[in-house]
Amino acid sequence: MAFLFLAGPTVDSQSASEYRVKAAYLYNFAKLAEWSPNTFSTQTSPIVFCVFGGDDDFLPVLRTTLDNKSIGAHSLAVKAVSSPSEMDSCTLLFFRASQSGRVAGVIRRMARSSILLVGEDPGFLNNGGMINLVLKDGKVRFEVNSLALDRANIRFDASFLSMALADTGSIRVQHSTSRAVRSNVPPEYPDLARQMNITGSVHLQLTVSAEGSVKDVRVLGGHPVLAQAAVQAVRSWKYRSAPAESVELVRLTFGQ
Repeated sequence: MAFLFLAGPTVDSQSASEYRVKAAYLYNFAKLAEWSPNTFSTQTSPIVFCVFGGDDDFLPVLRTTLDNKSIGAHSLAVKAVSSPSEMDSCTLLFFRASQSGRVAGVIRRMARSSILLVGEDPGFLNNGGMINLVLKDGKVRFEVNSLALDRANIRFDASFLSMALADTGSIRVQHSTSRAVRSNVPPEYPDLARQMNITGSVHLQLTVSAEGSVKDVRVLGGHPVLAQAAVQAVRSWKYRSAPAESVELVRLTFGQ
């Protein structure tokens, strides 16, 4: 599988160079995404790249990048948007850094949508964004929030995700005992942990009633900030019923 941005050019002082790199990223994000089944009304519906905010210079660069291209049976379109009411037709929505103050409100409004949300601001993933473009060592790179992608039912191949910087939304759950789980919604990645770049595993010991509810949680190890979020989440978990109360061991790994 080839990625146009694997050897992306170093960004120089001219914004046009950075714009070309970011436009190539957006195209590849759309090309490699496995979209939610309800994303397109028909098999040939266009993929609409929407740009929210910023100057007018980026739009022609994006249009040139997408010119004469298609993704499968889908044609590609570009449009500028300035309010949430214009965003329902978007497939991919790119938030320019100038709109950082409006990101949280727009994303909350779109909580039930399957639009791919891409940004370029340091706080974008903390506000529920899915992919963020960042400048690192003079090159444009990307970071992902896999929880936000999961909520929108948008999938990417593991080889693509492996090229991202640290996944600030990823939380893996591992059960060391055999009792089946009926419901185990993962914890939210704490904002403080994201801001301080805190990652790692939390080890928990759960006392589970015969009916399957979690009666008690004991922290065996892990960073206190992560442990607090983990404990809060697992208290709502439900296990399958069993003849007697049991002790279950769980490991939750944040951002690694």
